[in-house]
Amino acid sequence: MKHVVMLESNTSGSGFRAIREARDSGHEITFVTRDVTHYTRKDPRVRSMLDCAHEILETETNDIPALVDEMRRLETRRPVHGVMTYGDYYTEAVARVAVALDLPGPDPEAVAVARNKHRSRVSLAHLPFTPAFEITTRPEHVPGALRRVGLPCVVKPVDRNSGGDVRKVATEQEAVEHASRIFTAGRNARGQEASKVALFEEFIEGSEYSVETFGGGATIAVIGVTTKELVGHPHFVEAEHLFPAPLPAEAENEAIACVLKALYEIGLTFGPAHTEVKLTPCGPRIIEINPRLGGNLIPDLVRLATGFDLGRTLLLATTGEPVDLSVTRSRVAGIRFLTADRAGVLTSYAINENIEQIPGLESWSITAAPGRPVSPPTDNNHYLGHVIATAETAGGVVAALDAAAAAIDLQIEECA
Repeated sequence: MKHVVMLESNTSGSGFRAIREARDSGHEITFVTRDVTHYTRKDPRVRSMLDCAHEILETETNDIPALVDEMRRLETRRPVHGVMTYGDYYTEAVARVAVALDLPGPDPEAVAVARNKHRSRVSLAHLPFTPAFEITTRPEHVPGALRRVGLPCVVKPVDRNSGGDVRKVATEQEAVEHASRIFTAGRNARGQEASKVALFEEFIEGSEYSVETFGGGATIAVIGVTTKELVGHPHFVEAEHLFPAPLPAEAENEAIACVLKALYEIGLTFGPAHTEVKLTPCGPRIIEINPRLGGNLIPDLVRLATGFDLGRTLLLATTGEPVDLSVTRSRVAGIRFLTADRAGVLTSYAINENIEQIPGLESWSITAAPGRPVSPPTDNNHYLGHVIATAETAGGVVAALDAAAAAIDLQIEECA
């Protein structure tokens, strides 16, 4: 039995399932958080999964030096064999704790570069798959940034996740207005001070994908490529994923080659990475590098399609165990997210009684409670639910997702 620290988590449920699965495989888990109610107040079901933890330790997780000291104190009570997270904002903290406790983990500096969208752009600026970019911290500097990247362009914060405050702008006025939102940001949902730096990027036309990889410390294995269907213009909201992506071999190889080049360049060679890339007539372009497992239940799609369990692989690598990257089956899996098409209040929902008979449907979930205000999505935090399906082909998956989404009727009362 090994003792593993889980430092914070996402709120989609995959992190808490990882705690339960780790317990079921014989490990002890200490869940470390600055505020356990951040999870339990959003979904009471999380409480039962948190009960799988051997210990819940509440301490300040946003102060890395203090956190390292607390983890050293924890280790004097019970040796720690691994530390991991399912929380995007805590990947650097985990890397630095791992170094301090002499545990397996990624290079903290590589994680810091990947987590900061401007630093990652600077690190890869000499490579042909990096779009033009510029940063600003004041409204009067916006025109200069636009001269560098052109219009239309994408304006985003350098340190946010889930597509938060990422927007395509078409005019200088739109650029100033949106950048000003970033300049005046306060704290994020985790209580961390948000960076007030706006990143301006050349807008790239093309289909978007993500490349899922897992590094062993020296070499990086490619798990596969995922489609990313986007909605919410001028925002970039992920509406649907398919794994593996139905791509021609040449296009897939181009995407993989540029992602591996980027990961080796910044030194992110241990553990999972979820790298977003667009394919254009002029070749692939890196959009973002995320030093973590893919969100939006992409690890579930990988497991359903291939039998390969990314979460278990992360646990094994974190505790210094050998990992097996082989797959046991070859299917296609997909997820579609349910969102509001208008502003209002979700009053109720109805599920067609035949939904469970849809061929290929794996699961469905409504994550929004009736009474919740809703609106068309502007980021990935606006989902009301999802459906997941598998099939032998991408077309079969899409047909199942279409049927399942049509079987769920979300009743929205528009605001007066």
